[in-house]
Amino acid sequence: MNKDDINIFKSIKQLEDFINRPKASWHRKKGRYYFENSQFNFDINFENKIDILPSNVYFSNCIFKGKASFKGIIFQGEANFDNCTFKGQVDFTGCLFEKDVKFHNATFEKDCYFNESEFKGKVNAWKMTFIENVTFKWTNFRKKANLSELIAENGQVELYGVNFENNAYFYDSKIKRLDLKKSVIDKGLFFLGAEIKKAKRETSRIIKNEFLKQNNRIEALKYHQKEMSAYFIELGRNIIKPKSFYSFLKNIGDITILLINLISNGFGLWWFMAIVFLFVSTYLIFNWYLTNLNLTYTIDFWTYYPEFILPTHKFGFIDGTTPNNYANIIDFLGRIVSSFGIYQTVQAFRKFGRF
Repeated sequence: MNKDDINIFKSIKQLEDFINRPKASWHRKKGRYYFENSQFNFDINFENKIDILPSNVYFSNCIFKGKASFKGIIFQGEANFDNCTFKGQVDFTGCLFEKDVKFHNATFEKDCYFNESEFKGKVNAWKMTFIENVTFKWTNFRKKANLSELIAENGQVELYGVNFENNAYFYDSKIKRLDLKKSVIDKGLFFLGAEIKKAKRETSRIIKNEFLKQNNRIEALKYHQKEMSAYFIELGRNIIKPKSFYSFLKNIGDITILLINLISNGFGLWWFMAIVFLFVSTYLIFNWYLTNLNLTYTIDFWTYYPEFILPTHKFGFIDGTTPNNYANIIDFLGRIVSSFGIYQTVQAFRKFGRF
């Protein structure tokens, strides 16, 4: 787009004069609110100035150099913000979009707010880029919302308490932090190909369940692991500041179980880690067993170690020895650990059949 093709607005008065121009000067097809290929060099605040936009609004290919507030506006026609660049903070809080909305390829360089807004028509907004944060807290999507290829690699995408009455698509999105807590999903959310670096336990659980609804067990497993990892971190924080002594003990127990599952097979996903855990743990216990019997340097370690791994081996399986009670306790511990390691290995190999 050439500079000569850009309609530059330098002041709010110039913008108001354009909006209030005679009908004869309106765009022949697109009407009064036609701002395509415009640049706004000042902060725009429509709040308390325009309550209702009764016809279609066109902001395609626009550049907003300052802040832009559309707070509380009712868009009765379609709203088009394709290819827009917002260099300042953007606020669509409390807006009502009665028809379709477009935000294809829009870039938001500062925080953006859609809190408590309502989208009655379709939302077509693929390839949006958010340099900082975007918030849709308590927003309603009545029809399909396509937010595929959304880029928010530096900030948070907050969808807290959002009501999705139809399908919403986040295919191939790249998001640093995502929050879906307390969201209501009537149909489905689609995250295939999305990369989400950080998410709390509830968010990972929601995405896991959505993949299960779509019969995608492979992706569901990834978010199961994220869910367990988030719960592990959550328990660690609760231990530091426990609500009561009982909750402290409970959290200690839960975090111990999760830690064992993490190091033994990566919450059921890492078969290689399960094998390493099995052999390393039994190797150490068998050395302990031999040390107790003073046999560390007097027998062939590798002759008896494979038998020790088997939980069903007999007591006193080393020829010419009579284990004492302490050695039998170590042997019993070895049976428990090897049984657990074998079970975790089998679980890791069966990961695709878990759900």
